[in-house]
Amino acid sequence: DWGANSEKIEIRYNAFLLSIPQEKEVTVLDVGCVYGHFFDFLTKHNKQVVYCGIDCSSPMIAWAQTRYGAAIEFVHADLASFAKSNQRKFDYVVCNGLFTQKLQASNAKMTQFMKNAVESMFMLCHEAVSFNLMSTFVTFFAPNLFYINPHELIFWFVEDIISMVIIHNSSVEFENITPIYT
Repeated sequence: DWGANSEKIEIRYNAFLLSIPQEKEVTVLDVGCVYGHFFDFLTKHNKQVVYCGIDCSSPMIAWAQTRYGAAIEFVHADLASFAKSNQRKFDYVVCNGLFTQKLQASNAKMTQFMKNAVESMFMLCHEAVSFNLMSTFVTFFAPNLFYINPHELIFWFVEDIISMVIIHNSSVEFENITPIYT
């Protein structure tokens, strides 16, 4: 939940829209969906989507299910288990905010978590995976935030995942939106 930073959500979501086509209906998986706000944003921008939200927080999923009813699919699960057990793929997988807070985790542990999650997201998509990260090119470092060097990120993608990577460094200050295309 972005709380007081909610005005920045629209900026992030607009960056995610760059990878989702306007002209056709697509399937979207929202990883760490919280209350399903990205679905509202997609609808507001006339995107034709079949939406599915996944989150590991049962209270958030319960709230989203109450808010939207049976019309929208929300799944309470962790991403790795969902990726292994799910038989379907989505056109686009988006993830907002999952990789910005590391809290007490070490950078090495958070980096491994991010890599595992991105690989799981990639297993679930046909077209593109998009997520945001904090860049190491900042004027400050907070001990609870996770930062990653965009150069290292690109090297990892190209070496281990896929060669079509775009990093948008123009959304929210010190963050990158990273769509990876299949």
